[in-house]
Amino acid sequence: MLSAMEYPHWLMVAGAVLVVLGFIGFAFRQNRNAEPDEENPKQATPSEAIHAALEAEMKAKGK
Repeated sequence: MLSAMEYPHWLMVAGAVLVVLGFIGFAFRQNRNAEPDEENPKQATPSEAIHAALEAEMKAKGK
């Protein structure tokens, strides 16, 4: 069966395999950094960054 497949069919099979591997890699990447490191600002969520910026602005104004 595999030897009877023509070139376009091999491309479709290869594409499907790459898509599956991409989803598996994406799932592992999501689970890698479950908790952001407080010392690394690149890992902070956007809402935490906004909250920190607003807090710094309040301190600068003296409120």
